[in-house]
Amino acid sequence: MCPPQMESSTEYQRDFGNCTPVAIAVVTNSMLELKYACSLQIESAITKLTDVSRGYAGVWPEQALERINGAASLSLEARRGQLLELHLTAVALVEFEQLREVVRNLPG
Repeated sequence: MCPPQMESSTEYQRDFGNCTPVAIAVVTNSMLELKYACSLQIESAITKLTDVSRGYAGVWPEQALERINGAASLSLEARRGQLLELHLTAVALVEFEQLREVVRNLPG
């Protein structure tokens, strides 16, 4: 199942205070689709990630991810009805080839 069509990743971004959780949700959704042919209920994922990462939702991806990963019982709904519990990490990359290597080595 394909992820929802978005003109841009800012379609769901309501204000500066949730740009990081929106980016995390969009990237996570894209990676799930790419590797597992599974996509998130994006609105629900954005709401949950924004709620959990409050205080770091504007500009601090690493701190937002720490809060997301540390949240007890945080499950994201997939479009097929499954509940997903994910552990997310941030990796700083300089070149596109590095990104391709990381994606190539992901399980799935």
